[in-house]
Amino acid sequence: MYGATPERAQTHPSIRIRPPFKVAWSRGLGSLIEFPAVVSEGVAYIANYRGTVYALSMRNGNVAWRRPLRQKMAASVAIHGDKLVVHTMRGRVWVLRRSNGKVLWS
Repeated sequence: MYGATPERAQTHPSIRIRPPFKVAWSRGLGSLIEFPAVVSEGVAYIANYRGTVYALSMRNGNVAWRRPLRQKMAASVAIHGDKLVVHTMRGRVWVLRRSNGKVLWS
């Protein structure tokens, strides 16, 4: 849910971490990141400005896979079961397999 609560407070009542925070890992992705990552089952899915979608390990930031779509992204990716749904500024929709980034259809 956007904002973590119906009030969009950006805090989740069961998460009790507080500052000061420490960087666990950091990774450059070769271009601007405009939209937030979507995280599920220990993997962050994120796309950069140049249109490459990445699957990153939340444990250490390692790249599990990447899929260059070469189109500017219009929003964060969405997860639907074992698929990722991506749409671009050109109005194109892509469905990728979550496990390996293979294009299932566009």
